[in-house]
Amino acid sequence: MEKKVDYKEHNIHVICGDLLAIVQKKPNRKGLHGITFSQPVPIKVADWLNQSGIVNVQSWKKNGILTFYKEGMFCMDKFTEVVMDVLDKQWNEK
Repeated sequence: MEKKVDYKEHNIHVICGDLLAIVQKKPNRKGLHGITFSQPVPIKVADWLNQSGIVNVQSWKKNGILTFYKEGMFCMDKFTEVVMDVLDKQWNEK
């Protein structure tokens, strides 16, 4: 299974097998960041992200779109690792 992180100008593509998550680098006017998954995601994904302690998920949609605020010791590299772990869990459950 291929695992890869591809840094783009405005977002980061996190790839694990055939799953993809696109993370916004910059927040919107309200300070919210977004992440879009390539497939529908269960609510437990929002729970996993919240449990990381570095984000606070504000909204979750079954179609794979989440918004969040940064928390505490947030850094994009650490968050990218968390997203990779989430994708890995999802891939292994398929």
